[in-house]
Amino acid sequence: MGGRTSGRRAIGEPALRLMPAKPLPPPKTMSAEGKKVWREIVNSAPTDYFTAADSSLLAAYVAHAVMRERATAILDAEGPLIRIGRNRTPAVHPAVRIQAVAAGVMAALAVKLRLSKSSRTPRDAASTQMNAPRTARKPWDSGTKR
Repeated sequence: MGGRTSGRRAIGEPALRLMPAKPLPPPKTMSAEGKKVWREIVNSAPTDYFTAADSSLLAAYVAHAVMRERATAILDAEGPLIRIGRNRTPAVHPAVRIQAVAAGVMAALAVKLRLSKSSRTPRDAASTQMNAPRTARKPWDSGTKR
């Protein structure tokens, strides 16, 4: 008698794959600009970092990143102030608010997706690093006392 075979192989199903063969693809409906941002994010992480369960949060992050980039481009071209009404009263450009809201949403989603270094560092490790004794000399320490 031979060794025991996997139940999946015995019924003709493929064995489970522990790591995906390729990075998580962007949604088909996403703009070309969004797909570029998506790929930059997904390709900056290990292949198994993002799963299908992350798709909707990642898509929301990408949408807000594109929105912020567009608002920034408008502000670069037109400036943060516009003139409105017959008296040409100065007012804050609407793109300023769009840029700020998009950046805030991106910050919240980045934490959920663990995109920033601080959200990937375990709390205990961060605490240990902060409390570690400082042995390196500071550039402003000359070593002599006055």
